[in-house]
Amino acid sequence: CALHLSREREDLYPDILTFFINHPQRVKYDYTFEMLYDLDESKVERLIYVPFLEELFDKCPDYWDYLEAVYDTLYYNVGDVIDEYENCPQSFVYLVLLREKQILHDKIDDLPLDSKYILNTYLCVSRGTSSRIIASDEWDENEPFVTDVEECGYNCAVPIRKLRNEQSELHDAVEDENFVYKKEYYAVKRILAEMQNCLKRTMSGSVFDALY
Repeated sequence: CALHLSREREDLYPDILTFFINHPQRVKYDYTFEMLYDLDESKVERLIYVPFLEELFDKCPDYWDYLEAVYDTLYYNVGDVIDEYENCPQSFVYLVLLREKQILHDKIDDLPLDSKYILNTYLCVSRGTSSRIIASDEWDENEPFVTDVEECGYNCAVPIRKLRNEQSELHDAVEDENFVYKKEYYAVKRILAEMQNCLKRTMSGSVFDALY
């Protein structure tokens, strides 16, 4: 399928992009789009990613708009946890770009705890010199031989729409220039600029070849 798509006429590539956008679960597990990217990286970047990213940044003029459009909710961990939630872009097409450019950051562990965004709480349960971590809803107060129980970790889920308008330590941390998604925002803008420059050089070369 990827090989067939790579040989399609260039004017059909907007329809190819629309298909992948409208069928995220289907394409997520059959690797067609990733294989298409590997077969002809320059063509996919020129005909799919340039228009895709141009539309994204037209709709998202600033960082918070971008964050809300791409992720909607940020998941992060504080302390010792058992289960972890990944931050996955809502668009599979965008996810492939982050993977290919090696700027995908699926887990966050360096944000401050904000109690109103706690999703799960974990406990450290001690028995003498041994201890184990469990989810708080699994704790049995009548469990024998327990010498100590204390909260040790949290899963947090933060809706961007809510966080962007509040004044908090967490808001400041997400807005910091060193935060991974702030860096990602600038990195993707640079990638788009590089693709656009490459497209301009290609077009200029084609005109030159046609004239001479």
